Amino acid sequence: MNVEVFFSLSYGLYVVSAATKNRKNGYVANTAFQVTATPPQLAISCNKENLSAGIIQESGFFSLSVLEKEASKDLINLFGYKSGKELAKFNHVKHFDTPNGTPVVTEDCVSWFECKVVQTLDVGTHIIFIGEVLDGDLLDDTKEPITYAHYRKVRHGLSPKNAPTYVDRSLLKDAADKKSVEVKNLQKWECQVCGHIYDPSEGDPDSGIEPGTAFEDIPNNWVCPECGAKKADFKLLTAEPAAENKKQDVKSMKKWKCEVCGYIYDPVEGDPDSGIEPGTAFEDIPDDWYCPVCGAFKEDFTPLN
Repeated sequence: MNVEVFFSLSYGLYVVSAATKNRKNGYVANTAFQVTATPPQLAISCNKENLSAGIIQESGFFSLSVLEKEASKDLINLFGYKSGKELAKFNHVKHFDTPNGTPVVTEDCVSWFECKVVQTLDVGTHIIFIGEVLDGDLLDDTKEPITYAHYRKVRHGLSPKNAPTYVDRSLLKDAADKKSVEVKNLQKWECQVCGHIYDPSEGDPDSGIEPGTAFEDIPNNWVCPECGAKKADFKLLTAEPAAENKKQDVKSMKKWKCEVCGYIYDPVEGDPDSGIEPGTAFEDIPDDWYCPVCGAFKEDFTPLN
């Protein structure tokens, strides 16, 4: 089965929060939806291993804050990848408490709801909580709610392992391999008129040629983006000599640590599943690369001494 079929389902991105007398906690969720109109009821899904699951069960209340499209990565990382067992999350975010004692995140959110749990359903790894809406309000009606599709495709975010929508990265890699060619084996071609090099790894997006497109697969009516020469005016480039002279000494390259989950990027190993070959310095990784463990951004890494 093509596991990417699950990404065609539509979701939002929310912060679900709850509290007891002694503890507050919250988590990022994408599985939340309205199930009835009269009375208005919302359903959420929470992993049994999450601290929040026990808090919701004990308190009988939860809040749902709808994240905006440009919600900060720090906020998403705080509630998506940090454990409330080790960190008091609400010391680091704008929020308020309802008369029922339920915390409500307001930072980078467009609206919020507070719900009273009226039914639960055990579905194996997760518990579905159905809550009757007690209160709610708009925080900023000029901002657009974020969707999970935007979070995944544009911001390159991934669901954590406890999420009901988590998909094993190795399965995603297998699916991608079936759809794409090995770019590293594709050859470069040179325009004999102006010297422009067609690199399959870059393609020619301005002309509708996607990265990863072999020169042989380019339409015959394509022309050189520099001088307008015909495709027939290109010549296959031979392998560049002394390629090793262009590479940095791998042993001298620094390792980098993800400050969100602790993953260590080692240049010796690279990240082959994401197309980063062994021997690639962290500085040479594309800016849109993300942590293979938690999905944090490249800028969330710091060099190790």
